[in-house]
Amino acid sequence: MPGTGWYKPLLRHHRDLSERVPEADIQKWFSQIETSIKEKNYFDILEQPERVFKSDETCFMLCPKNKSVLASKGETTPPFVIYPYQRLPAPIAVSVPDEWGVGTSPNSWMKP
Repeated sequence: MPGTGWYKPLLRHHRDLSERVPEADIQKWFSQIETSIKEKNYFDILEQPERVFKSDETCFMLCPKNKSVLASKGETTPPFVIYPYQRLPAPIAVSVPDEWGVGTSPNSWMKP
């Protein structure tokens, strides 16, 4: 694990980073997602039940165990969607907003 001799110079060099306590406010996260899809005129997706996908509650860390995280100042982490594919189909790849993360896993679980 890197020590303070590595960490402190990193923060001095990257002034856009800040150390902060992780937010566990899932309601705020969903509110930000709602605002984002409204701004991009995607809100009609929520009015079409066949386009709403289930998300397993194990994906949401409601009580993060980390005491602090490094993040760009003023930034919110965008959604990251994991699909159960070996290769992401092109129609899905182009449909995901550019600022979202997207990945694949044979069973939709994240692995270390």
